[in-house]
This record gives sequence, C-alpha cells and structure tokens, in this order.
Amino acid sequence: MAIKTAFDYHMFLIGTIDEMKFHLRSESDLYGILPDLLVVALSCKEMDFCATALTAANILDIYNTITRMRQDNRISYIETLRESNSTEARVTSLYDDILPSLNLLRTDLSFDITTFKAQISPISLFDVEVLVLNIDNVSARSETQSAEKLKTELHLQVSNAKVSLSTSKEELDEERVAKISIEDYMLYASKISGGTIVKVPRLLVSMTTWQKPKSDLIEYLFTCRFFDRVAVKWNLGPINFIKEMWSTHIKSLAVRQTQSNKTMSEKDKQADLDPEEEIKAKLQYVPLDEPYIEMPQIKDLGDATPPMEWFGVHRKRLPAATHQLAIVLIQKLVHAAEKEYAKVQGRSQ
Repeated sequence: MAIKTAFDYHMFLIGTIDEMKFHLRSESDLYGILPDLLVVALSCKEMDFCATALTAANILDIYNTITRMRQDNRISYIETLRESNSTEARVTSLYDDILPSLNLLRTDLSFDITTFKAQISPISLFDVEVLVLNIDNVSARSETQSAEKLKTELHLQVSNAKVSLSTSKEELDEERVAKISIEDYMLYASKISGGTIVKVPRLLVSMTTWQKPKSDLIEYLFTCRFFDRVAVKWNLGPINFIKEMWSTHIKSLAVRQTQSNKTMSEKDKQADLDPEEEIKAKLQYVPLDEPYIEMPQIKDLGDATPPMEWFGVHRKRLPAATHQLAIVLIQKLVHAAEKEYAKVQGRSQ
C-alpha cells in the first residue's frame, strides 16, 4: 500500500506499507460463563513514512475544511437533528461512561511491525536535513477482562531503535517532489543515513491496571526495562534541530486551532469542550508493588550515568503517562468494538 498526501499544493506525507495482514475472530466460552473473546491481530513486514513537521497542522487543515463544508450545508432540520444526536453520542463516550460498559467481551489485541522507519523534515519533503527514526521490530499486546474490576494488560517491546539527524546528498525541489512517483521518492529517502543521536538496543514497557466502574482509583503494576546500554551522541546541534522542529509543529498547530475556533459558533465550542482532562486529573494511581523502572546506562558513561531526571524524564510520572496515553486509548477502542459486536449479535439473532 502506498500513500501520497498533499494539501493546498503542499506535499506533506509519503509512505509505503508492505505485507500488512489483519486477523479477526471471536470465540465463545465453552461453558458459557465468561464473555466472548475477541481476538484482533495486525502484522506488517515494513512500514516507511516520510513527513514534515507541518503534517499535523495540514491534517487539521483538511479536517477544518471538511467541517466548514458540512457547516455550510446545515440548513435543514434533519441536519440540525443529526448534529444534536452526534453531540449526545460524544457525551456518552466519556471515559467515566466507557468503563461500566466494558463487560460484553474479553479482548486480545496485538500488532507486530518487523521494520518501521519514519523521516521527519522541518518544513518540506525536499529539506536536506531530516530526523530519522529506525526500529527493527516493534510489537505490542493488550488484553482486557471485566469482573468486579476491569483488568487491562499492556506489553510493549521495541528492538534496535535509533534516532538520527541525517543529511541528503541529493537535492530536490517542490516541483520535482510534486511529480515524483512514490517508489522513486522512497528510493531517494532510503539513501539518507548517518548522524546517529541515540540508539536503544531493546526496551520493554509492561503495565497491568485494575479499576472499578465509576471509580477514580487505579491499582497497577508497572515495569520498564532496558536490556543493554544506550548509545548517545553528545552534540547540541541535533538537540537544537529537534527543538526548532518541535517548535514549528506546535506553532503551526496552534495557528490552525485558532482558525478553527473562529469558524465555530458559540454552541459548537461548548459542545466541543472535552471534560476528559478533568476526569484524568482526578485519577489516583496506587501501585500494588513498587514500580520497576530501570535506569538506562549510557554506553560512554556506564555506572556514572546520571539519573533520568537529569534529562527531563520523571520516572514517577511514567505509570500515569502510560495509562493515560496508551491504556485509556485501548479501552476506548474496545468500547467501540463492543458496540459494533453488539450490533452484529443483534442482527444475527
């Protein structure tokens, strides 16, 4: 599968996905005691993307354009009623309302990507300097099971992850990028190499949570392990490059969000207010055992490696961040799957 995306004559994303396989099945409990088991597995041999720091802003631009088109067509009572219904649906999908409903299925979700590569350019796809992320293998598995408490397990493993600031020996211009085929551009991108910033041989993150419906208390077990020393290149140049690119991403996204807010009516803004942050702020995390967060050693420093906090990473915040960024997302996906599963079961009966 190949992707080439542009907006307003600006190419911002090119990528390829090779040998993607999707497996889906459901299993009923032989004794009829446990809920049905839904198994979803996604595997991919190679995933390769080239994007710019403006990609998120461009995607938001596309979304805003579609939204404005829809707003221009909302002139009938039926469209108004549909909009009202969509607002109600959004309210019922809050995190507090999702947990009590996760009892229809047991789920086993997994994905495995053999090779993942992403190249991020500061402004355009013909920039000479690009940030390159290479991962030899990334896999994740999550299981959910509901009883008195909802149990969610997450295991994420990354092998041979490398971040580089690389320079292209060949120069392109916007006209050529617009006309170039995906295959030719990916060939051009494959020649960009060198300038390693950090290399992580292996990383394992594992978390299991238990939570009662309508409860803010989350019991958990958490493990983060590095199986070898991390190689780091001590150079301020790449760090400044990443900071500037991140700043470009944040500023461009803020501009698009401001433009989006100007096009929304006051009623739309009220409907768009997401109380998720307030809900997450109330969550209390209680470890059932002391979280095992291994401090990585830098190859050149060994035992003299400073703590993670010296690099701006707070170990105590990792369990909460993992839950809110990964596990909550998984639970929302399971909630959506359960609603569709219920519809299919209803039609089959």
